[in-house]
Amino acid sequence: MLAVDHLQAAYGPAQVLFDICLRVGTGEVVTLLGRNGMGKTTTIRTLMGLLPACGGTAAFEGVSLIGLPPYRIAQAGLGLVPEGRQIFPTLTVEENLIATAASRLAVTRWTLERVYDFFPQLAERRGHMGNELSGGDSSGDQGPDVEVMGSGGEKSGGDQRRLGRQRKPHAFKRDECCNQPDAVD
Repeated sequence: MLAVDHLQAAYGPAQVLFDICLRVGTGEVVTLLGRNGMGKTTTIRTLMGLLPACGGTAAFEGVSLIGLPPYRIAQAGLGLVPEGRQIFPTLTVEENLIATAASRLAVTRWTLERVYDFFPQLAERRGHMGNELSGGDSSGDQGPDVEVMGSGGEKSGGDQRRLGRQRKPHAFKRDECCNQPDAVD
């Protein structure tokens, strides 16, 4: 599914990634661990096309990611879950879901009904604005870890993270997952 060989990246003249190699097969979970400054986020940014690679290869389902713009990588089904709640605060729950709906497959599996079945708390709040959502109880929140763009306002994040997790690419990368205390983080 994802094959990375000798990936290298730099910020200006300073090379910061040296020969990153990894494989992630279908259904596998791989975690990048390390102290601050060790290149975890830079690796993710490079794989997502947010930072150009200066060497090596990276392919997702046989398609090279090197040199592709981020939107093409997302269209291929690879997604990034950035740190933070990442929702549109001035849209309702339902408007957030519709605005970020994406079909990356020939057969669409995403529907509002399926999202509401998976996240019943969101169905109850479908008319609420994104910045009105509270943290609430997240113990039943076991949905896919994917988020949408923007800022969620000032409330705590249980419901906001549920809303952000409603899209599901083929694969995703979660950045800084330990910073938000939620059952699935």
